[in-house]
Amino acid sequence: MFSTSTPVTAARFHNRKAELLRLEEAIGKLRSGSPLWVAIIGPRKVGKTSLVMESVRRAAAPSMLVVTLDVQESAPVSPELFRLYVLRVLDAVFGPELGESIEHLARRPADFRRLLQRSDRFMHLPAEMRADLLETVDGEATRDRVGGWLHLPEMLAATLDLRFIVALDEFDQLERLSSQRDGFDAFTLMRSVWQKQIRVTYFVSGSARSMLLTLVTAEHSPFFQHFSVLELGPFGREDAISL
Repeated sequence: MFSTSTPVTAARFHNRKAELLRLEEAIGKLRSGSPLWVAIIGPRKVGKTSLVMESVRRAAAPSMLVVTLDVQESAPVSPELFRLYVLRVLDAVFGPELGESIEHLARRPADFRRLLQRSDRFMHLPAEMRADLLETVDGEATRDRVGGWLHLPEMLAATLDLRFIVALDEFDQLERLSSQRDGFDAFTLMRSVWQKQIRVTYFVSGSARSMLLTLVTAEHSPFFQHFSVLELGPFGREDAISL
């Protein structure tokens, strides 16, 4: 059955062979330590998340983790979105072992810390890293803290011999942070952190075509020449009928 709201993979995933090859190439580069970032541009509900999830499924390996986040799921857009991002990273790393969602305990700090410390993998991290992670749910999401959170996937990957694929939908909406009181330029901060990473790759997407295209191709953008662009349109008539 055709679905427009739930990502589909495996037998339910349809076509997109050329697009899958592009993402599989990026995942291959991640494995070799030369990550390739991809900007996926297309209308909402066209299948951007399904494409990412299917590419990850095909590249399945215990050491290859995926983190997905829609910028608009935490409205209005604020620095708190990056705390949610960290919680998703922690769930990807420790959730399968714990059998419980770390993100869902964010509003209960004592339970959050108690759950993390049940993880053998967590307890084998360096003491300073463990202390920082236990404080994730405390305090404000300042620019400095966000910078540290952006480093986290690379730090965990290096310590635990992992690779991360981070998929951020409606990515261009982060521009709103720069116009807020006590806000900051998220894109410049992200670029400065991301460009040093070799164990994490980024698939960003958006439905506002011109905004995202400008963000990743304009000479004045912090992301100029950092992303490969993948345009994702609706299915052709024959493919749409076969769904």
